[in-house]
Amino acid sequence: LIHWKDDLPIFAGIGMKNGRIALAGGGGMAGMGVGSGIKIYDVRPNCALVPFAAFDSHDKLVNCIAEHPCGSELAVSMEGTVFAFLTDSMGDSFDPIDSWTVIPPKGGGQETTSTTGTLLQPKNTSDDASDDDDAEQVTALEFNFGGDLIATGGEDGNVRVWKYQTKQMLALFDLQQEGGEGGGGSDKDITSIAFSCDSKHLIACNKSRHLSIFSLSEEKLLSRLEPPPQTPNALYRHFRIVRVMRMDSSEGKVQEHQFGLATLVETGRNGWSYLAKMSTVNGEYKITSLVRAIQETVTSCSVSNDGVSVALSTSQGSVVVINTLTMARVREAKNCHHLPGTALCFTSAGETLVSASMDKSYVLVPIDASIEPEASHGCVQGVVRLLVQVIVVVLIAHLVTYS
Repeated sequence: LIHWKDDLPIFAGIGMKNGRIALAGGGGMAGMGVGSGIKIYDVRPNCALVPFAAFDSHDKLVNCIAEHPCGSELAVSMEGTVFAFLTDSMGDSFDPIDSWTVIPPKGGGQETTSTTGTLLQPKNTSDDASDDDDAEQVTALEFNFGGDLIATGGEDGNVRVWKYQTKQMLALFDLQQEGGEGGGGSDKDITSIAFSCDSKHLIACNKSRHLSIFSLSEEKLLSRLEPPPQTPNALYRHFRIVRVMRMDSSEGKVQEHQFGLATLVETGRNGWSYLAKMSTVNGEYKITSLVRAIQETVTSCSVSNDGVSVALSTSQGSVVVINTLTMARVREAKNCHHLPGTALCFTSAGETLVSASMDKSYVLVPIDASIEPEASHGCVQGVVRLLVQVIVVVLIAHLVTYS
């Protein structure tokens, strides 16, 4: 493991298709002198991140990033607004090309309707800072596989689906009204959203006991998936749709495997976090495999571009990587951060994982998903401490010998 230090608390990260890494976060309105923004890095073969470009968002907290499937744009959420950036125009600094408000500001905000949906007008940037201080955050952001739709989830407990080019809202789903039992505060925050491969369904969760599946065409709840019997008290935390291309040796053809991955977290102290694999046939989501991931609370989840690896970070700053095909553990690194892990991303080729935290640190983990699971790796500080102790013992032994 290779440790680095940043000057921002990091809350979001993504491995871009051009091979670079984007990390974002900040202190927001309560920054206490801590900046906010986005940083783009080149990834070197020796697992070093070299600064490439940066965007200063000043007092606007950045907590979600999504890349357009074609790799041409980044969608970035700052408070209740989503900003679009061109990836090929990034130099030492870069600026957004578009923005739109996705969560109406408290006590204001306008909605205009059309025959194709609802368009939320961006808030006037001349509004005073007190409005921003009360703004509800976007907590989840996701493109569909075609790139024509984008979904946002927020602290208000709502999931909104937008036509990306026109910024028109096509659907709104309230997880509280649809049976989510979360109360106030962070319980109703949308923690994860995903489109089905054909964009017919939207799957969302918000730290409740249910995974909600919605029909986009009918704009209604189709079903709610309960936790499996093995984990009756667990809460759904993340959901991802995974596509893996593999060569079928018997037929000599490349076949696509599609399935869902969900994380579940047991309530209570010393609870386990689980990874569930799901079939997605005909819009029916059924758990086919369930494994214990780690005896800590999972806080972040990321899937590699090839779909073969899934990484999980935890409230205790640990990282675990699991092979999605075999559901076997590939890597585990304990206590990589002093505070909870808040962002994870693979490089475009999947050879390196970047784990970041609100403690302003990020860790680079070399990955090889083709190898067999091996013993857990400790953090680099522990290795360094052990080496120092060995060196001290050797030096003392030499001094005693020569004396």
